[in-house]
Amino acid sequence: MRLSSLVIDFLLLSLIVVGESHVVRAKIDDLDCNDPKGYSVEEDPESNTVKIVKDGTIFHTIKLLTGEERNGFAFNGVKKTKTGFEMSVEYGSVIYCGKTFMFVCRQHKLYLSKIRVESFNKHNPEKWSTRVVRVQPNVPLEKFSLTDFMLEGVVQK
Repeated sequence: MRLSSLVIDFLLLSLIVVGESHVVRAKIDDLDCNDPKGYSVEEDPESNTVKIVKDGTIFHTIKLLTGEERNGFAFNGVKKTKTGFEMSVEYGSVIYCGKTFMFVCRQHKLYLSKIRVESFNKHNPEKWSTRVVRVQPNVPLEKFSLTDFMLEGVVQK
């Protein structure tokens, strides 16, 4: 009876340990911007995040929004570029807004440098507005929050 109790305790403990999140973050300033394979960007639908991964270790996580948090929110994807990575989202019901956040790798760090914004009124869709907003000063990835950039004309830092 004692042995079976120990086995059950071990199994429960194993489940608890496996269920925990053991995320070891790399130092925020150790990206090799010149190495195209130095890091990857990955969508994680299960946690509703975008992860920047270096050598199998999560370097940074960007929390995505849901349709409840922002009306009509949809994640359109993330991709690496020659200079960093781009992440695209869209939201809105009558007034549609699509945003592509452009991050650059510079001095071993990633920075938000530009946002491409496309918008239109769905009742008058032939009148598109497209512009590129330069983010000055550039926002370091570790200070980036998607919710800070969801309202038109409002940028919080």
